[in-house]
Amino acid sequence: MILMRLHDIFGNAEEDIFLQSREIYSIATKANSILERIISGSGALEEVRKLEKEAADEAFRISNLVTSGAVAPNLIYGMTRMLSIETDIVDAIFNLSRQLLRYRIREKHAAHYTRQQLKKMSALAERALKLLYRMHALDRIGSIRRVRSEIKVLEREGDYVKDSMLDFAYKSGTSFKTFYHIAEVAHLADDVLDGCEDSADIILSIMLSIVS
Repeated sequence: MILMRLHDIFGNAEEDIFLQSREIYSIATKANSILERIISGSGALEEVRKLEKEAADEAFRISNLVTSGAVAPNLIYGMTRMLSIETDIVDAIFNLSRQLLRYRIREKHAAHYTRQQLKKMSALAERALKLLYRMHALDRIGSIRRVRSEIKVLEREGDYVKDSMLDFAYKSGTSFKTFYHIAEVAHLADDVLDGCEDSADIILSIMLSIVS
């Protein structure tokens, strides 16, 4: 197992920039909280839209730092890719929120089922985002590996929920609009967790590319 502290991997400026990007996970967590309210029937898309813009602005600011010479050339691609994936998570939450507000399921049993499953997905996303936030501050590669594994487990749990939603959509005999809506939100919710997994992968990849 590789045991190396974060400040041994990065220079001071690089470490600071790396830690700054955690703010995007904080923004994503706020967006996910609003999504939970939207699932329950409250909350507004405009609230998520503002957070999506905030995440994009933060990523743009940090990207400028990355490409301005503060970061070693061999880290530029990995860090800019990491920032892109982080903003994709917020984008996915926004897209899911928008789809939920576009159509209301009229069949009561289908509406109840969909809400319950999406709440499960949102809870998994909240746990994954908290782990990603912590992952940025861990000072050993071995610890980063373990957190990455925890996030992968959450993503797999999300796959099971997504598959159960798709099974329900095909078997429940709802209207076509409801069928399409359930399938769409299942995939969009899964995109959030996929983004969390991708983010964990790129963080570990950045670390390993330096120490290998």
